[in-house]
Formats: sequence, structure tokens, C-alpha cells
Amino acid sequence: MHSQFVTVSAKDPIISRWLNKPYREPLLLLLLSIFVGIIGGLGAILFRAMIHWFFLLFHVSPEVTHSPLRIIIPAIGLLLVGFITNYFAREVKGHGVPQILESLALRGGRIRPRIA
Repeated sequence: MHSQFVTVSAKDPIISRWLNKPYREPLLLLLLSIFVGIIGGLGAILFRAMIHWFFLLFHVSPEVTHSPLRIIIPAIGLLLVGFITNYFAREVKGHGVPQILESLALRGGRIRPRIA
């Protein structure tokens, strides 16, 4: 499934020749998909572990259950997300779908890589 329109240029001519062979594109996509799958799986494991850890921290730990930290820690997270959204990624504000439709209509569907 080699696309005649796809050519890859690299600084090293050996790498460039290797990537531009017809059978290399599916192999490269396969390797990239395996890499993305592994990283995604590890991210999911980490996410679930963090959910479990925060559940234990906020609902089981007697030090936190009756502590002002139960309110302060989520408030700090909210302030951090607000700061990041306000100063680094203004496009994230809103519900998402209207912003995507606006991007499709006004900017040819382009969304900054930081946001996507």
C-alpha cells in the first residue's frame, strides 16, 4: 500500500533511501502504531493508578478526610488548569464542538498541534 505521493526526505541518504522503498511505508506505520499503542496503554495504567491513589488519599486516609487539604488540593488543580488555559491555550475554552466547527468554517480545519 505504497502511496506514490508520499516521499520522505531525511538528512541521511541511507535513511531517506530506506524510507522511500515501497514496502517500508506500511512497516513504518506498523512500528509507529505499536509504539503509540504501548505508550497509550502505559498512560491508561498510570491514569487508573492515579485514580486509585487519589481515591485512597481523599476517602480512606484519616489525615485527609477531616482536613482542609480535601478542599485545597482540588482548588489548586482548578487554578492550575485555569492558568494553563488562559495563558497557553486559549482555544481550549468552551465546550469543544462549537470550537471545532468554527475551526472548520473559518480556518480550513486547522487546529494548533498543542490543542489537538
